[in-house]
Amino acid sequence: MLILKNGLYLSAQGEFVEGNIFIEDGIIKSITKKINFLCHYQSRGGQIEILDLKGKYLIPGLVDIHTHGAIGYDISIATPSQISKLSRYYSHRGITSFLPTIITSSSQDRMNALRNIRQAHEMGSSGASIEGVHLEGPFINSKRRGTHNPNWITSPKFSDFDQYKHILGDLKIHITVAPEIENCLEFIRYVAHRGGSIGIGHTDGDYQMTLQAIEAGASIFTHLFNAMRAPHHREPGVVGAALASQAMVEIIADGIHIHPAMV
Repeated sequence: MLILKNGLYLSAQGEFVEGNIFIEDGIIKSITKKINFLCHYQSRGGQIEILDLKGKYLIPGLVDIHTHGAIGYDISIATPSQISKLSRYYSHRGITSFLPTIITSSSQDRMNALRNIRQAHEMGSSGASIEGVHLEGPFINSKRRGTHNPNWITSPKFSDFDQYKHILGDLKIHITVAPEIENCLEFIRYVAHRGGSIGIGHTDGDYQMTLQAIEAGASIFTHLFNAMRAPHHREPGVVGAALASQAMVEIIADGIHIHPAMV
């Protein structure tokens, strides 16, 4: 039994509340403020470890679905051992699992990156777990490419996903796409029906096209507002579709990419 006492935990209401957390066999059993709850567990016998957090904050482990690297390593070209080092780095900053994210590149470089990520996953690590891969491109709109290399931007084929699946096995596959490009709506349906997930990003699509992408199976927006058509009062655009839907959104909340008032 591990008891984390005197911490401020993030409640279901989104507020930090003072309390004690009881963990048994790696599972949170209960959260309480009552001292007699501690006595109850002591009466059951067994070894009890108590960690006094002295008012520190407690949040669920973070799941990072969009990270291109850190500490000098770019996931698109990193070796398996470097990805494992990233895993340990992330775990020391509150991230418990992540999707290594690769940017638009040549087909050969993309496949090499996927193989390296799978090998890092199979090596295992004491850090954050590698749950899958996020491919940010190459199925995006050149007009909204940002830093992506236009030479490698292309339209998707079903065989692309099949090849990713063959390399990655049971690892999750998440792909950012621009739904207005050729074959993309059909590709979204294909991926969603085969266990993959789709993000909408780097897109110049309009409101209706974006809603069609959500209906086809897209479930999240990649860095909302950035690298996509802005809203207009007569054409809500990608952002309008995101806010009108139940889809999740990514936000780069650094105060630079998006004004704090907009966040």
